[in-house]
Amino acid sequence: MRLAPLGLLALCFLGCRSYELSESDARLLTDHVRRISDLRPDLDADERAMLEDWMAHFLQAAAYWHGKSVPHALDGCRTIEDYIVALKRVSGLDWRRMVTRTLLTFDYQASRKAKIDQGRRTIIETSPGFRFGALAQSKAHVHFDKIAAVAEQAWETATQVLGVRPEDLKRAPGIVVREATGGYALTEGRLPLFLAPSRSVFPEGARPTDEEGLTSAGIRVGALGKPDGGVNLELQCTIVYLNSYSLLAVAHEIVHAVTFLAFTRWEEVQAGDVSSEIEVNRRFGEALPVIMQDAFVIEGLAEAVSWRTPKLRKALLLDAVREEIKGRARAGGIPPLAGLRRDPYSPWTAMFFDYLIDTFGGEGIRRLLASRKPDLESAMRDAFGRELSNLEEGWRASLMN
Repeated sequence: MRLAPLGLLALCFLGCRSYELSESDARLLTDHVRRISDLRPDLDADERAMLEDWMAHFLQAAAYWHGKSVPHALDGCRTIEDYIVALKRVSGLDWRRMVTRTLLTFDYQASRKAKIDQGRRTIIETSPGFRFGALAQSKAHVHFDKIAAVAEQAWETATQVLGVRPEDLKRAPGIVVREATGGYALTEGRLPLFLAPSRSVFPEGARPTDEEGLTSAGIRVGALGKPDGGVNLELQCTIVYLNSYSLLAVAHEIVHAVTFLAFTRWEEVQAGDVSSEIEVNRRFGEALPVIMQDAFVIEGLAEAVSWRTPKLRKALLLDAVREEIKGRARAGGIPPLAGLRRDPYSPWTAMFFDYLIDTFGGEGIRRLLASRKPDLESAMRDAFGRELSNLEEGWRASLMN
């Protein structure tokens, strides 16, 4: 699939600030999208379409913020890594923040449209493992097959990398989803994912904030007592679907869902009186392993695992981003782990958990997530038999290879 020429595109998403591309600059951006696509001959047709879709948005947003310097800053790029470095240089941002800025830029446009679009009909589609919901005006509902394929890969990747066993998931209670009309509906074992056209239409209580780092997704989870005894799990993953890069947020939230389902101590949640929702949720909070309440661990793992989703690793250039990070490491730019513990969404944090996954496998990650130790240092020692400082040394050495 090839992109139509961008033409004279006025990028005025945020009101007063705008940059109108000249026809020649628009052609240059389109040419760069095609060049980047041609640099990945290993992509199949679906992956190539995904790459060209999000890269067109990515370069448009860069031109909006940085003007005509963007098309010309990319001249001379010969490799994917060249493009990554050039975009970082012209924007002054790391890759994660460039992606976030792109999503926010287009989310503003989508939010304005959502406010004037009165049609809020929800389309529901299901696959064997998932229940997808999308508003009729969202582009997501025409991409359900592609989204479902990535969701299935993300689930398989998460269960393998996290060391999940079939019996872990069988212990989890039934999943229910909150309906717009009120009340709850059983999902028959399917994981619910709502694909929002913008953050302005996130369900109440699930809308993320800019400070969260991952500004395009959220998860709502809680335990509910059933009238006839027992417990249901309210679980709702919500993702802004703006372009193909949004599929990474789909995978990220699926990793979170697998983690909650597999490693919560459900027998403790369901023990005793379930007539009080407050009491059930108190027990639910206590049944979550302490380490799963550490953002450094839970978000760092979700980033690392979602980056391993096969279709996304190539189509979203995640493998190239990893190589660029390793290049910075070899130049002496590895941040200390103490600082990364306050920056769970950093690609460096994901790289640290990549090292743990590659070194200790799924069984090691399983021991970490199931640990009952009260803090990160003791949980790491319990799971891997090494001090955190030793793990950091091993990680730093691995980046130099």
